[in-house]
Amino acid sequence: MKALRLDMNIFIEASAGAGKTFTLTKRYCAILNDFAQKFIKNPNQPKKGPANILVITFTRKAASEMTDRIFEDLKCLLLDQNLKAVSYTHLRAHETVLDLV
Repeated sequence: MKALRLDMNIFIEASAGAGKTFTLTKRYCAILNDFAQKFIKNPNQPKKGPANILVITFTRKAASEMTDRIFEDLKCLLLDQNLKAVSYTHLRAHETVLDLV
């Protein structure tokens, strides 16, 4: 799925209930995990973290939901567990993902 490719900046547009918040949460955690893995392989490179990621949502409810999900996913990563399986069938049918690079 294009929304989870980490080699590009993206914009996600989809209808209500399509899974935008879920997708952004998974992408955010995947980016943080990628930063950590790269730093482990090469500790001399500049350190990157949450300050290097911009996530924008339009409602406080979505922001709160994302925060809760991010903490749950980060807890899984810290315990060396895989993130929960991702099912994107619905979002994929309705998404618009723009490459902003």
